This record gives sequence, C-alpha cells and structure tokens, in this order.
Amino acid sequence: MPLWFNKGVDMKLDTSHLSKQSSLPIIVGVSGGADSLCLLGMLLDSRYPVIVAHLNHQLRPEAEAETEYVRKVSERQD
Repeated sequence: MPLWFNKGVDMKLDTSHLSKQSSLPIIVGVSGGADSLCLLGMLLDSRYPVIVAHLNHQLRPEAEAETEYVRKVSERQD
C-alpha cells in the first residue's frame, strides 16, 4: 500500500477519534472480498488495533477457503 494512502487513512481515523494509541480496537467486518481485505490490510499496515468480524454462512463452495484466508490475513496483527 502506498505510504501516502496510509497517511490519509491515519488522518481520517484520527479526526474520528480513532487513533493507534487508543485502548479501543476498531471492529472491522471482513467478508473475504477485495474491498474488505484491502481495508483490513490498510488498518494492519498502519498498526491500528483491530477485531476482525467474519461470518461464514456456508452458502457457497468457496466460503470455507475465504474464511481460512481471512483468518490467515488477520493473524498478521499478532
């Protein structure tokens, strides 16, 4: 992710009273699609504390693989 983009995310979240120094994590819903994975990646790269929320409805054959991928990406914050 370009540095300028992450700085924009930092500025926006700081004006929303969500900062990296906050003791409150950001809860982010991650479906496994490109947009929510991008958001998660930006938050993790910027070192924000996050809680990842993902729900597998088990309606599609690829749903389990998406769940595993979200889990793998989420573990980057540890």
